[in-house]
Amino acid sequence: MCMYIRKDILFIILLTIFTCFFLVSAYSFPVATSFTDAYKKAQAGQNPEERVYYWEQAQKLYTSQYKTTYLETVHKMLAYGYYELSQPFFNEYKNNITDVHAYKSAEMYLKKSVEVNSPYFYPENWLWSLFEIAGNFETALGYYSERINVYPKRPHAYFFRAKCLVSLNREEKNIEEDFNRSILLFNNLIDSGTLSDDLIQSAKQNIIKALQTLCTLHLQKYNFPELYEKSSLLLQYTSDYSNYETAFIAFQVLMLQELTAYANGHYAEAIKYHEAAAEIVTQNSKIATMANKNNYFNNRLDLIQVHAKLQKNTSAIIHTILVQPISKTIIHEVDYHITGKLIKIQTEITAHMLELAQIRHQVMKKDIEAMSNGALSLDFTYSDEPLQVDSVEYWYYNGKTMISPDISKAQIQAKPEFWYDTVKNFDSVLFYWNSGSISPVSTGGVMSSPYDKTAIRGRVSIPLNKLLSDWHNTLLLHEFFHIVEYRYNLSPVHAYLQEIHTVGFDYIPGNEAGRISKEIEYYWHAFKDITGKNNWENLSFIQNYPEPQYNTTLINSKSQLNREYSEGLSDREYKQSYNAVLSRIPEKVQEINVPTSGQSAQFVFFSDAHVESENHPVLKVFPSFITEKDDFIISGGDNVVDSRIEKQQNAFLTLMKTINLPYYSAIGNHDAFGDPKAFQFIQEFKNTIQILHAGDVDILFIDSASGILSDEQIHLIHDTLQLNPGAIIVSHVNFFSESGAGKPQMIVNEKRALLKIFKQYNVPLVLTGHSHQLYDITVEGIRFLGVPDFYSQRATFFRVFKRNNAFFVDIIPVKSGK
Repeated sequence: MCMYIRKDILFIILLTIFTCFFLVSAYSFPVATSFTDAYKKAQAGQNPEERVYYWEQAQKLYTSQYKTTYLETVHKMLAYGYYELSQPFFNEYKNNITDVHAYKSAEMYLKKSVEVNSPYFYPENWLWSLFEIAGNFETALGYYSERINVYPKRPHAYFFRAKCLVSLNREEKNIEEDFNRSILLFNNLIDSGTLSDDLIQSAKQNIIKALQTLCTLHLQKYNFPELYEKSSLLLQYTSDYSNYETAFIAFQVLMLQELTAYANGHYAEAIKYHEAAAEIVTQNSKIATMANKNNYFNNRLDLIQVHAKLQKNTSAIIHTILVQPISKTIIHEVDYHITGKLIKIQTEITAHMLELAQIRHQVMKKDIEAMSNGALSLDFTYSDEPLQVDSVEYWYYNGKTMISPDISKAQIQAKPEFWYDTVKNFDSVLFYWNSGSISPVSTGGVMSSPYDKTAIRGRVSIPLNKLLSDWHNTLLLHEFFHIVEYRYNLSPVHAYLQEIHTVGFDYIPGNEAGRISKEIEYYWHAFKDITGKNNWENLSFIQNYPEPQYNTTLINSKSQLNREYSEGLSDREYKQSYNAVLSRIPEKVQEINVPTSGQSAQFVFFSDAHVESENHPVLKVFPSFITEKDDFIISGGDNVVDSRIEKQQNAFLTLMKTINLPYYSAIGNHDAFGDPKAFQFIQEFKNTIQILHAGDVDILFIDSASGILSDEQIHLIHDTLQLNPGAIIVSHVNFFSESGAGKPQMIVNEKRALLKIFKQYNVPLVLTGHSHQLYDITVEGIRFLGVPDFYSQRATFFRVFKRNNAFFVDIIPVKSGK
């Protein structure tokens, strides 16, 4: 009876004995007396429990004994070789770092670790994180170079020295050499069999990061043979497409291979690459977003398949394109309009860039052939004319707000024979340049200065460095399509975005031009529209183009309106603008005789003062800039912000009367804002169309406030210039500076008509405002000058005078704006 023990009681007894034994064994280790004692016991521990116990003891004792911060703990532990102990301190320090000024002490302690030569630990790892936190890559570069000299077989030293060079944006050969050396050494370590599984995985991750960086560098340099080699090697180490860097490189390479195969007519191969790229999209949501945003899978496969069915293509219409590289581009930054400060950027086109361009040309050719069902093709001729752009200027003010170069100043240095002899033999000229990725000049565009003889001939400007970063997009085709639009006066992709849904395309909100849901499919739709209405045999870009006519009368038909007015106004806006200008046009031009101090007049011109009160920052100081030789003042319009507010009109007139010189003004859109008939403006200036006779200088003011001139006004301008040839023109709205100017803008056919009239009657100079930016271009011998606004820090005015039958313009900033 006494020998019997219940099983449940026996289980409890045994569990209690085991627990007691465990607790005793866990706490039976002697307590360490100091940090050094704990550290030694941890190293000498006979089992994992003992070592863990003493490591924890050492960490606590070190912090309490030396009263150090985490930062100092990390530094000292590393300095004395306590690498295992330093890791938890370092991780916490790294996650909670707030003071990068402690960096110097980190450097001092970590340099002592150079003496440590363990195959399992690399001080470069720890130091790099501290360098990265502090952003001190220049010092890091020297440190890692020193490490390579002391220990040339350490892969991390090469790896991190290369990362320093990348972080410092240095285009040095040893970036690639360092990464390649590091990959080789990491592989040697892996093959040596001396590393633990964790360290093998760490080495492989470093190899992957090195290969990712090398692929990115080759992408940026357009070095495709090296890109293909390194990307192939990368995919041997990882096929994890959930990692964005790996997925992005693989996706870019596959798309480049697809386009190359398509350009060479290898359709089955191109489809294979396309399907492989599509597989990556299914595995990475970020790549999927990029691909869907840029419409890659909406159209590319269709174009390849359609062109494959065309087989040998013999198109009836060949559009000829002169490819003109800009060999060198020097970019200037302009502070307050006048004082040029040269940025040290001189960009040149590389052979790799031109190689990619030629691939893209063949792709665009096949795209056009597919869209036109073989009726239209392209022929590219490559120019070796050594052109350069040495005055691309962009502006900054108030925190570097910038504008694109077509509304500042971009002069292509070329002989006149190039424009008038070479260019006329081609339908289009495709200018290529390297913008150095400077935003915003790294965008494409149709050049905005049409010459009269070649007004419809396309001039497309494409930065070569965009063809790779955006090569899955449609930049080249997008810009080429504008040439087709201009030929047929179609509504451009940039316009009518709010109405695109009427033909089945969704508008995507954003600042980029042509933001529609399926851009290539939209072009395809428009090409079919051209085919149906005009037939491809009528697609001629040079011959048989009718002379510009004064065909600007109001049209009710939307399709007709699209051809007549292609700047993006709706029907309602167009009708309102047209009726407004008709209400202001006088029966005859008002003539005013202005006294001058000499035979030829000297006058001052400004625009866009936007007066709201008499406390105007520029007009208040403006009298101090007037000289005795100035005969009168001309404003280009937008004298006020809102013509309905009489207070603003009175303030402007009060300020002008303090200058004590006659003043005259063109009408601006703000001068008519809220009152299309511009009652107050006309009450003061009598007429919106007038001509001044000042000695031997005639100045004709035209009414462009609504953007639309009308047949009636164009005829009036023609008749006035016929009687007064050689007159200066004053217009509020610009002729060739549309980008960034906002509404209203002049319509295409009216600009061409005016250009023809101006040339016929020897107009030497056209002065404008409206865009608030300086621009200065010469077209057919006529100088078009736009003045910045007259109220901000950009405030600038022109002083115009005539000497020896030639007009001169001084450009003078007024640095008093708000």
